[in-house]
Amino acid sequence: MTALRARLTVWVVLLAGAAALLGWVAWPRDGGDPFRALSAAPAVPGVGIGDLRVGETELGAFLTRYGAGVPAALFSDDTAIELAFPRAGWTLTFALAGACAGDVQAGRGTVLRAMSDPRRFLREHPACAGERLQAIVLSSAVGGSWRGEVAGGVRLGQPREEALAALGLEGSGVPETDGALPAPGPRWVSDPAGLALAFEPVPGDVARWRVARITVMAPW
Repeated sequence: MTALRARLTVWVVLLAGAAALLGWVAWPRDGGDPFRALSAAPAVPGVGIGDLRVGETELGAFLTRYGAGVPAALFSDDTAIELAFPRAGWTLTFALAGACAGDVQAGRGTVLRAMSDPRRFLREHPACAGERLQAIVLSSAVGGSWRGEVAGGVRLGQPREEALAALGLEGSGVPETDGALPAPGPRWVSDPAGLALAFEPVPGDVARWRVARITVMAPW
């Protein structure tokens, strides 16, 4: 596995919400759904959704406009802040570096609590204001707001074989159906353009899988 592929795998694990990383902290609050205006906006691999653009949108501006939702600190080879909006089905990850990463590593509980008040957060942790959006994760949450499409028609809840066909992956060695597999897979696929899809079984029918999460991130 190349170093680039290894780093991609780390980020996909982070963005899939794996709580088994080296550390995480979250508080039981939900920022609701501030993303209704983006409900029909297309998700563009490597770019973003509407005015939320990977590699460009800054943490300070995001907090001021959308709030913090449920903040968590993620640690692996990199440090990140994850802002989850469970009722909306959106999770946004900001990669941290330098003084901001140091602040979070040294006192993540204090830092994350301060995010509930953007002005206070930016005043106390000015080094974090300019940190950039790394990825957007859209999930099939009940009542989730995003109903858009990506990559030629991929959408949440879509049968896996249809999503693979839309990505041009049929016949590429990626299994297109799950019925004959004792452990259906792959559980996710990724595209170098900046897209990752995670799949889950259809409730009541483990032989059929559907798109459970769509991640838009920087190209790799």
